[in-house]
Parts: sequence; C-alpha cells; structure tokens
Amino acid sequence: TGLDTAALNGPAITAGQWTHVAATFRTTNAASRTGIRRIFINGIQVAEDSGVYQVNTSKPFIIGAAPLAFLGGAIHLSSQIYRPLVGIVLLVAAGRLLWPSPLKRQEDIAAPPLPVSLGSGAAIGLLSGITGTGGGIFLSPLLLFFGWTDVRRASGIASVFILANSLSGLAGNVASVGHLPSALPWFLLAVATGAVAGTRLGISGLPTGRLVQALGVVLIIAGLKLILT
Repeated sequence: TGLDTAALNGPAITAGQWTHVAATFRTTNAASRTGIRRIFINGIQVAEDSGVYQVNTSKPFIIGAAPLAFLGGAIHLSSQIYRPLVGIVLLVAAGRLLWPSPLKRQEDIAAPPLPVSLGSGAAIGLLSGITGTGGGIFLSPLLLFFGWTDVRRASGIASVFILANSLSGLAGNVASVGHLPSALPWFLLAVATGAVAGTRLGISGLPTGRLVQALGVVLIIAGLKLILT
C-alpha cells in the first residue's frame, strides 16, 4: 500500500476459542496511497488507524530541527529585523493555499531525499527557535508545496514536529534566560485542547480542501501577528 510500517492493536483473543478476525483498508487518497485501517473481531470493529502520521517522513525533519531550535531559542535578535520578513513570507504562503487552483505537486507525492529533510528541518528549527514558534507554520506549507506528503499526513507530521521543536526551543530559551514563562500551564492547556480538536477534525474526514483553507487562515493569523506585534 505504500504506508509506513505501523502497529494496529486490538483486544486480546482467547486461546482455544474460535474467533473471526478481519482487517480492512479503505483508500482516502489514491495519489499518496493513504487510507484507514480497521480491525474487526467477530464482526465488531475494535481498532482503527487513519495513518495520518508518517514516522519515516517526520524523523529527519525532527532530527535536523531539534539542535538548531535549541540554538535559536538562545539567540536574541531585534524583532524589527526578522518578524516583518517572516510575516510577509507566511502571508504569501497563505495566499497560495487559499488560491482556488489546486496544488500541482499534490498530484505526485514523493518523500524528499534525506539530506533535503535534514537541511529543511535544521533551517526551520533555527527559524522557529528565534521566532518562538513551534515550526509547524513553516513545515506544513513546505510539505504541501513540494509534494512531500498529502494534506492529512502533513497535519500529523507537523503536530509531532511542533512538540519536539517547541521542547527543544524552550530548553534553549531556559538555558539562556534561566526561567520559564509564568503563563506556561495555560499555554499547554490551549495547545492540548487545539491538538485534540484538530486531530478529531482531521481523522473524522474533514474535506481536504477545508484543511488547506484552515491552514491558510492559520498562516494569515501568524503572519499578521509577526508583522503587527
């Protein structure tokens, strides 16, 4: 099927007792060969995996990003230098995502070469560490524009990337300034709430076009925030 190797676990089966076990796969994106895997025991569904997270695709980005995010978190630049430029880049990316014509590279999905993944991850890690962001706003458009994965999997990859990158950047910031933000618990609560809601929407079958539009709106918000604040 082209899916990364993954385990899909159901409940234990009683030894010595006849049990009917069936597994199904339903394609959700023929171009990227992604879909939903399900396990049934005695006709009852007991497990499901949408396959929205690609370990093999995400690992090089995370490995490249983590050390640079730590370094970026310890770097302090004048916000007047980089924030407007990064904001403009995000607004341009948002405009392309919201443009009615489909992304051409999404018609031919192919994972990037390892050096490209590592280099891209390193660049995003440094940028996200300096700007104090998780990096997902940079990684998601990159994955889609270059056709390295499809929309749903891009969301899954970006979620894990943001977590790893944020922890690394936060560690670098703490090493530099010596303390954590007092509002950190509230930030974590907001992130967890958004992650759960976004995962449910992505897995439950929200149309791909809507996911792309949602990403475009997020990029607009992020871009304007960098420019105006």
